[in-house]
Amino acid sequence: MTTQEEEFQGVKVPPGSILHLRYGAANMDEEVFECPHQIDLDRKALTRHLTFSQGHRTCPGNGISRLEQVITWNLIFDRVKNISFTPETKFEHQPGIMLGALELILNFSKED
Repeated sequence: MTTQEEEFQGVKVPPGSILHLRYGAANMDEEVFECPHQIDLDRKALTRHLTFSQGHRTCPGNGISRLEQVITWNLIFDRVKNISFTPETKFEHQPGIMLGALELILNFSKED
């Protein structure tokens, strides 16, 4: 909780404010990630995200989560020929610390 008025990145924070650190927002830093709102698997600094935090506070489940993601995506791509977001998909911050789609609408065609 702030005890006096502060300014953070041009935003005035009044006394008594409670700040919530959002690690997901750090992944959207345009100084680190070029076009952070676009999916680009070839982008520079691809692995410099803070999804599982860093240092001694790293998420203990990050290894199993990464493994689950790899297995799931491989299974999906074995069955799907093309996959894309619809123009209606909007990525935005949701309650908690994650950045994601509140509603995900995909176009895809089944692999023959």
